[in-house]
Amino acid sequence: MNNKCGVLLGLLIVLLGVWPLAHGQTVKFPTFGISLSPPAHSTFKLVNGSRQVALYAFDKETPLAGAAIQIEALPTNGATLDDMAASIAKKRNGKPVDEKFTIGGDRATKMLESFSDGGRSTTCLVVHGNLLYSFRALMGPTMNMSAEISALLQSVKFSPVESPVPHLKEIKPDPINILGIFTIPGPDCMRVDAKSDEQVFLPIIDRRDQNEDFVVNIQTLQVDPTKTFANVQEAYARGLAAQLHTGPLQFQLQKGVPGLNISQALATEITGTDGKKVTATNRFCMLDRGGGKFVQILFTIQAPAAADVKAYVELSDRMLAGIKLLPEAPAAKP
Repeated sequence: MNNKCGVLLGLLIVLLGVWPLAHGQTVKFPTFGISLSPPAHSTFKLVNGSRQVALYAFDKETPLAGAAIQIEALPTNGATLDDMAASIAKKRNGKPVDEKFTIGGDRATKMLESFSDGGRSTTCLVVHGNLLYSFRALMGPTMNMSAEISALLQSVKFSPVESPVPHLKEIKPDPINILGIFTIPGPDCMRVDAKSDEQVFLPIIDRRDQNEDFVVNIQTLQVDPTKTFANVQEAYARGLAAQLHTGPLQFQLQKGVPGLNISQALATEITGTDGKKVTATNRFCMLDRGGGKFVQILFTIQAPAAADVKAYVELSDRMLAGIKLLPEAPAAKP
């Protein structure tokens, strides 16, 4: 696969976390309201995208090497299964399949796609509650994944979507690699949304109402190479305080992480997507890498309950304490 389907698989398998599966056992995703049995001879991969539930890539030693099943959960926003299936088929130039079947006891629909390199995909869609679940199998021209898809879909069980807060201490087996600069631990309910080679978001979304309870915005910055954080701290703190209407920012060095300066958690006023002013809890951090290279790490908490805010502040403490710097890549030769 060297064209569109191959590119899709390549984009999906931007590895942010990989760990082996206990095949035949049920895996629960409580904050997505779903459980399932992973395909045999596959590996779970955490991939880019805030709507990703999981991606199961088939092992290299199997006939399905290079194939994968991608599972997503999208908000319906009141749309029906048929409406959403038609919209997705139009965007992907997919061909609907006239087949009656269910997933988790709910009516489902299916579509097929073909790619210019001969690769194919089968996508099964089902609506449960306020979420559309998408199961998309990506495969090569001669692969047959019917048995794997059927077994996975038959194993699906839906349950009430749970708040992320009780699951914040369920940490991913592998830390999240941030732009090749450092790794940071995160809970299973956290997803990764890489916007560019310079910016990454780590959201925790309450799928019950699609509220972004907790978001980490990480971005690289370059200033005058002679500047250190001590030089820029006052201007940085003053600018943030004016922009977000905070009180004075106080920074301290994070123990065990050279160059990481962290602030206290402060109540701030921000403008929501609807243009209204909302109160949030923010924490501001700056990693000084030397030579004018910085990484800005902003925590934003918009959980509705005070107890939830406290739990998320404690999560930010654990994440910051778990940061591990990676060796800096050698500069490219001119």
